[in-house]
Amino acid sequence: MTPWRLAPFLLFLLLPSAAFALTPSIVSIQPNVLSVRGGTINVLTTGWASSECGSSCNLDVVINGVQLPRSSVYFYGLELRVQIPAQPAAGPATFELHHPYGPPAIALNAILFVADDDYESVLLPLSGTTRTPVPGAFGSRWKTSTVVVNDSDRSFNLDVPWGDPRLLISPPAPQFVVLRPRTTSHLELALTGPVVVRIPRAIADHVFFQTRAFDASRAETNFGTRVASVREKEFLRARTTIADVPTADPFRASLRIYSPDGKPRAFHVTLRTQPEQNAEPYNQSPIPVTTTITELQAATTSLFEGYPYTVPLADLLLPFAGANPVQVVIEPVDGGDAPFYAFVSVTNNVTQHVTVLTPR
Repeated sequence: MTPWRLAPFLLFLLLPSAAFALTPSIVSIQPNVLSVRGGTINVLTTGWASSECGSSCNLDVVINGVQLPRSSVYFYGLELRVQIPAQPAAGPATFELHHPYGPPAIALNAILFVADDDYESVLLPLSGTTRTPVPGAFGSRWKTSTVVVNDSDRSFNLDVPWGDPRLLISPPAPQFVVLRPRTTSHLELALTGPVVVRIPRAIADHVFFQTRAFDASRAETNFGTRVASVREKEFLRARTTIADVPTADPFRASLRIYSPDGKPRAFHVTLRTQPEQNAEPYNQSPIPVTTTITELQAATTSLFEGYPYTVPLADLLLPFAGANPVQVVIEPVDGGDAPFYAFVSVTNNVTQHVTVLTPR
């Protein structure tokens, strides 16, 4: 080969090596909080061009010193999709991306693995699709709006019925959403009704849900009513009283009871009078007598039987119990320690304004 032809040939051989000498860096890992059972993460990289490597790169992913099978790593463009296997222990893990053209990209403590008992359950009493309003009494059109705030520095998967699990499609719709760090997102679910979500305890104090229920036909005059999310420590386990409940016109009151552990249960509901009594420092007057007005039975049942994302619910319209507000007493029939939650929604039949009365 003549010298003038040899020089371009050598340059051609050296160019790929120079290109591959660029060391990739890790931009983000989503999600970076995973169950010890494993899961799929997306890793965004930079520092090299996708055309430099493609499928010819022998990329290796190492988690806490253990190399993953190459069959679990899929590379496209500047992004990796990695299937993480079950882990032997919970805690932070270092992520390493090895390649044959330079030093590896290393992210210390990039992933936090969480044990099953290190998740906290949170009940969202009213959630679901915001696309189609539900018709109600007196021409009302009810909708809900749920906003979730992840104010932590971590991202995680929130298991919810994002795609309708009743639809038999292939591949099945994903049943989770990714909550990225420092973000606020609308949570639109495929199933209407209550949902229990699980939040890693390590970041639970930095994750917030805000739900409001509103009448879309009167949205210009009323922004709606807040319906609080219920953390696990706020679940009820014994007889509970909700006071100051009106049942006379123009109000209608509905009692809702939830079984956040997913197991339907029966409850005894008592409506009793609410005596007019003021708390005073030296009250020597006789204690007013409370009388039972009526007794009811309620049972929580699943709205969508057989689907794992539904929460058994009892929705009971309270009967007229006199002109004065009453007390509503909810007591589990089995008398056990099973968790439940309850609240009363009071709707004005004229304005359709809703007030939520909770035990706490």
